[in-house]
Amino acid sequence: DHRDLHSFPTRRSSDLRFKRPYVFHTMHLAPVDECSNKLVRFAYRHIFKKKVFSPVAITEKLARESEKFYRLKHIPYVENGIDLTRFDHYLPLVKRPYDLVVLARFSYQKNHEFLIRTLKRVKDKIPTFKAAFVGGGELFDQIKALANDTGAGFIEFKGVMSNTAPILMDSKIIALGSRFEANPLSLLEGMAAGCVVISSDVGGIRNIVKKDNGFLFELDDDEVFIKNIIEVLENISKYQAMSENNLKYSRKFSMDECAKKYLDEFKKRAL
Repeated sequence: DHRDLHSFPTRRSSDLRFKRPYVFHTMHLAPVDECSNKLVRFAYRHIFKKKVFSPVAITEKLARESEKFYRLKHIPYVENGIDLTRFDHYLPLVKRPYDLVVLARFSYQKNHEFLIRTLKRVKDKIPTFKAAFVGGGELFDQIKALANDTGAGFIEFKGVMSNTAPILMDSKIIALGSRFEANPLSLLEGMAAGCVVISSDVGGIRNIVKKDNGFLFELDDDEVFIKNIIEVLENISKYQAMSENNLKYSRKFSMDECAKKYLDEFKKRAL
């Protein structure tokens, strides 16, 4: 079985009687963020140490942090998997209608206020600049109103989309300004679509965004974020190779690769 960490509070007591760990719990965020309640933190440590459930992190950095936090010797990591079959065609960057897309839940974590403030300045410098926000969440209406009130009404709010592959394949850049992250699926999907990545340098993002596939900037650094966007858009042909490199790089995060790694972990515990 494979379950998310947040399902702990709903586990049946019968689950806790297994002596051998056949249940995995995926860790998506740093333990101090994902487990801030002291009582719950104590319960998790106890359950992990008793090997009732086996924790699995989604990045190596997160695995090492969790080992220290939960005082465990070894936590394996398996990166998020993406369905590459959804990305069924490829457009050269110069032919893509959207300059930038943000695929993120509207929440405090994703820092949309920063994006609105900075993208408005990009629009001032590049009048044809076209951007879209995709996703839902508790702050959707508030962020949309903020965009309209601050002169960023040019940003298209797409809401929740059942299939985000088409808009990703139509976008030159995928951006994130998150305050904290582990291994964001949206950036991996953007790579699978051939987008150039521009993201805040937080959490495990630096494990997937390198010099040959994107740009990183310090959290809330307006100037560097804007500079990176303008650099890509004003020299789009220069970044065609980066786009094609991301297509190749994304293959290591396929669903098949993810499934193989989890299967290997199950086999280790079944021996």
